[in-house]
Amino acid sequence: MRTLSIGLLLFCLVSSGIQASDRVLKAAKQYLIERFDLDPDASSVTMRDNRSFDIVLPTDEIHVYSTTSRPPRGVYGLKFEIIRDGSVIKTISSPVRVTLWANAFIASRRIKKGEKINPSDFRIEKIDATKSIERLRNVSEPLEGMRAARTIPSGKPLERGMLQPIPVISRGDKIAIKCTVGAMDIMTTGVAKEDGSLGEQIDVVNVQTKRKIVAIVDGPGVAVVRQ
Repeated sequence: MRTLSIGLLLFCLVSSGIQASDRVLKAAKQYLIERFDLDPDASSVTMRDNRSFDIVLPTDEIHVYSTTSRPPRGVYGLKFEIIRDGSVIKTISSPVRVTLWANAFIASRRIKKGEKINPSDFRIEKIDATKSIERLRNVSEPLEGMRAARTIPSGKPLERGMLQPIPVISRGDKIAIKCTVGAMDIMTTGVAKEDGSLGEQIDVVNVQTKRKIVAIVDGPGVAVVRQ
């Protein structure tokens, strides 16, 4: 009978500890979701067992706060106030691990710098984006009309800056330079000194005067000088 009683006591203590840990973790998750507007479906919070929380009773309140305003990424420090009968009986510092998940474009093959992008060059996967969430290219952004700004290894998540619009005008192209003076459009021939997409400013050289001027790409083979 004595052995049974001890076994039952140990079982109750272990169960109480598990319930306390679950409550602490739930409180941490709720705090982080509300404070930093995290998407519950795109984030997860875990923490190691901490025997300090064994003191938590089912009737205790748990108040969670952080000492920094930086967004939670990876290991993140939190403080837990254990409130009993309206008074804080203990404050416990304990780290949690915050993982952020996101859908990302993943390169299906090695893409060389300057290559035109096809949608089949990438697949969409849900990845651990804890360290790269701000850099990832949104999967809602189109890939058509883009080229690789640098070599992209196979299996690499697509980040902002890895792609650039395919230029309407390429360096070395002979182009028409259009200059509007009053009600008159004056056309001359020039050579592009750099690549340019629609609406971008590029350097061009007037073939007749040999002067370098700045013009705005207005379409394939056409740049406009604004007066």
